[in-house]
Amino acid sequence: QDFIGMFDVIVNEEIMKVHNSFLVILVFFIYILFAGDTFSQTSILKWQDGKDGCVTITFDDGSINQFRYAVPLLNERGLPATFYIITGGLPGSKYHPTFTGRPVQEIIKESGTIPTGKDNLFERCSALYYLAQTGKYPEIKDFFDMSVAVGEQFEQGKLDEVYSIIDKGYAALRSSGHTYNFERKKEDTGTGYHLTWDMLKQLDKEGHEIANHTVSHPYMPVIDKANIMYEIQKAAEDIRTHIPGDNDFSIECPYGIDDERVLEYVYPEFQFVRNGLKDTFIKEILRGDPEEPVSKDKEYVQWQRGGVTETPMSVMKGWVDRSIKDSVWLLLVFHGVEGIGWEPLTKESYAEYFDYIKANTKNVWVATFRDAYKYVRERMNTKVESKTGNDAITVALSNTMDKKIYNIPVTLRTIVPDTWKTVTIKHGKENKKLTVQKEGNISFVQYRAVPDIAEITLTKND
Repeated sequence: QDFIGMFDVIVNEEIMKVHNSFLVILVFFIYILFAGDTFSQTSILKWQDGKDGCVTITFDDGSINQFRYAVPLLNERGLPATFYIITGGLPGSKYHPTFTGRPVQEIIKESGTIPTGKDNLFERCSALYYLAQTGKYPEIKDFFDMSVAVGEQFEQGKLDEVYSIIDKGYAALRSSGHTYNFERKKEDTGTGYHLTWDMLKQLDKEGHEIANHTVSHPYMPVIDKANIMYEIQKAAEDIRTHIPGDNDFSIECPYGIDDERVLEYVYPEFQFVRNGLKDTFIKEILRGDPEEPVSKDKEYVQWQRGGVTETPMSVMKGWVDRSIKDSVWLLLVFHGVEGIGWEPLTKESYAEYFDYIKANTKNVWVATFRDAYKYVRERMNTKVESKTGNDAITVALSNTMDKKIYNIPVTLRTIVPDTWKTVTIKHGKENKKLTVQKEGNISFVQYRAVPDIAEITLTKND
């Protein structure tokens, strides 16, 4: 019995040794899995260079004073902006306002026996709008100015009022006795206030974005598909022809509309649509919406605000403050400058506001609409993998996005051991030395990289 007792003690001790060894190994693997790679934890920061928020400055319509006054103010402060251009009136544009569809005279004749209704509204409104736009027909001269009101009534569901206005327009055309053959309106410098493609080329060279605002700025919810496609596609073609590069990625449908039928045609043509963000990780708040720029279930909030003549400067500055405070993508929408364009602000107001934005660039990333949206999409669609070796960390970024389009460097933050003081980062042909930063007890380096170019190597310096 004594022997058996001694044997039990020995066996139990050995079992405990094995058990303890197993626990040690298990803990080790758990550490490796969850904590052992602490020194190579890498994340893509929400905004470039770790800024707290993002500000995008946009101008609609392309009136000449934007280029006489606003652009120099932007350039002096190193602030990029996006300009949504109406292309049809620019000298040298290939495509001008027109009507695409059946012969206009055929539509006019048909209106005498078939009243306007849901089946023919868009075609009739399109033809009437373009005829009025020529300015050649005094019998319908008021319709061009009325077209926005007609569109707004349509969106409010006041269909009987809309049908009545269209019928009256066609009755005037029929009673005139004229034969209407729509001719394409040639370039009209009045539309662009003497803006030229050469000015836009220079703007592109200075780092600004030239974007699509259609050929003639129609109220698209009440025009038909053929003419919507003409407006958006032909404007894009002229932009590509005159300013090769990446200026045809985004569009803003005129009047800030976000009509579902229109967007159905627009989405396949463009990477980015202002007033129509379809990514599920962004909450879009349009400029007329009083909703607060917060979201519990979206990673990003794009908050559009429009600066108009009567907007107090304190309110506009408060928008920037809110972007910083809540990590919001603030999208500013401006039009007129110094008396030209809708709701103009003075050059002094723009100077003061741009000074305020510039003074806050330590905290906000100022980017064009194109670049900000590229960054956001890249961040949300890129996978990060990192590994720790002997005095080195490797980081790999991968996504399935089109690299010809999505090429904006994202900002990475990699945690490194406390003993590292400086780090050499190699990424493709780039080789740079960085000083390790500290935030509380965490040591890290922060740097930019383009996904899928090459593996990134961080090496501890002696």
